[in-house]
Amino acid sequence: KVKGIATVKETKRTECEEKAYWKAMEKSVEKLQQKYRQQRIEEAGLAAGKKEVAEVREKKETETADLTKAEWDDLV
Repeated sequence: KVKGIATVKETKRTECEEKAYWKAMEKSVEKLQQKYRQQRIEEAGLAAGKKEVAEVREKKETETADLTKAEWDDLV
């Protein structure tokens, strides 16, 4: 009977450890998901930033072209 009691206590401890393990795993998964979400947000932001930079470059090129044309008109 003593061995039986020891086994029951051991099993309970293992269950508690298992619960703690799964809780830690859930937290770990949540952190990974959060990190992934943050990364996706940053990537989206960078993509938007690149698009804005491209638009600014395009605008500068057209402004420069217009300016050169205006200067050319003044010269002619």
